Amino acid sequence: MRDFRDAKAIAQTLRTELAPKGAALSHSECLEITAKIFGAKDWNILSAAIESASGSSAVAAAAAGVRWSGPLILIRDFILFPKQTAPLFVAREMSKKALAEASRGGFEVLLVAQKEPQEDHPRRDGIYDVGVVADVLDVADATAANLGTNPAEGTMKLTMRGRQRAKIVAIVDEGGRRYAKAQLVQNKPVDEAIAAEQVRAAIEAFKAFAANERFRGLGADLRSRLTFRAEKTTQPGPLADLIAQLALGSVAKKQSVLETEDELLRLEAAVALLKA
Repeated sequence: MRDFRDAKAIAQTLRTELAPKGAALSHSECLEITAKIFGAKDWNILSAAIESASGSSAVAAAAAGVRWSGPLILIRDFILFPKQTAPLFVAREMSKKALAEASRGGFEVLLVAQKEPQEDHPRRDGIYDVGVVADVLDVADATAANLGTNPAEGTMKLTMRGRQRAKIVAIVDEGGRRYAKAQLVQNKPVDEAIAAEQVRAAIEAFKAFAANERFRGLGADLRSRLTFRAEKTTQPGPLADLIAQLALGSVAKKQSVLETEDELLRLEAAVALLKA
């Protein structure tokens, strides 16, 4: 019997069953409906409840080396961090095939950056080892909707939300797409006193960054909400991911932050991006 922890699968079933009846709902809309079915205000709240329910098994999962397998999408010019949401434009055929495969499952993929953005079909040594398992919240035709800056014909715009770091174990080329096998990376305990002090310093650094002229293109309201979110974040790992997602820096530098397993060192590296 399914319960709230199966919400993603329920949302996918809802979408599949309604489509033939003319109700063309996006995956994110189905997630929101499913959240309300279980009495949650929205998907973010239900998602947090699911993560909390799974938290008790985190230590056992880490010891067991939990594996993930599914469609792989390579990204050229940015890094997506856990708990962050961002648009992703895909035009390569292998990425579209991976998306089609994801639509038949739980609408999740492994996003991994490639080392040379101009490469259309990078070899394994041209792909970083660590990426993020991410949920596909929405899909749109970027060309038809005139989304993006002069998108190429057939480009799709995806709305992605990072969920958890994952280290690639193997990549399999199959039917013109890439399929990944990976090991989920679990957070490790940190010294709470040291973490609290470092978090406070990082929040102050982020507030200074948000007040900088170079950051003001996001608009006052969004900067205010991001600052509020940073101030309410008490754990070094999630704060590091928020900061690194928004900081200015190359793909290689942000990838280095993503790959840092120690949360305190990751936060230190993220703040260094702010101050660069």
